[in-house]
Amino acid sequence: MKPIFVAIAGGALSLQVLPAAALSTALGRDGGSDALVLALQVVLIVVLLGVLVAVTLRVLSASRMLKQIAFVMRRTREGARETRADVRGPKAVAILAGEFNRLLDQQYRDELALRGSEERFRSIADSSPAFIWMSGPDGKCEFVNAAWLKYTGRTLADERGDGWGETLSRYDRDTWESVLRKALATRQPFRIEYRRRRRDGSYRWFIDAGTPRYDGEGRPVGFIGSCIDIHERVLSDLRVRRMTDLYS
Repeated sequence: MKPIFVAIAGGALSLQVLPAAALSTALGRDGGSDALVLALQVVLIVVLLGVLVAVTLRVLSASRMLKQIAFVMRRTREGARETRADVRGPKAVAILAGEFNRLLDQQYRDELALRGSEERFRSIADSSPAFIWMSGPDGKCEFVNAAWLKYTGRTLADERGDGWGETLSRYDRDTWESVLRKALATRQPFRIEYRRRRRDGSYRWFIDAGTPRYDGEGRPVGFIGSCIDIHERVLSDLRVRRMTDLYS
């Protein structure tokens, strides 16, 4: 069995395999102390194993922190504001966790700014006489403005989700759902005419135009659209068509 010689130079650990005679010479021996050489080998092997264990523990600690960060990122996407990474552990890992928490706080401030811009948008939308709506990426209603609610006599809670389809004429509902599904799948603007029930139970014709919307990173987040009352125009077209059919 060849002795192992460990040299430390400039902070670097060098592992070399030397003949027993060379090791004995390096130790100032005459080569007759094989038992001492063997004992030194055992000690050096134990030291190396200790170093290996320490490195392994550091790697496992870093791996644990990366898993925590992945968890925090997932929880953040789900809207869990108070999630924090554990800052205990080696100094480098604690610094990493602190930096991540700083980025999380920055994201929260950005979200607050976004909420402020959404509130300004809703204020402008509510002042419009046209119907304005927003849907999520699943096609479910997220917002309709005050003009829409005044016309239907319903609340925003009534319209959210699938509720906004409840006031459509039963003759137009299937067509509206088909057009909306196609627009969601292709991320293309759409336009459709349909009848929607007013708060007094009567129906009026509207033209509805929707456009896809995206977030700051270009990911689709739904549609935004507006509806304009075209009831009088549709009635006028029907009268002209009847007159044409009558005298043709």
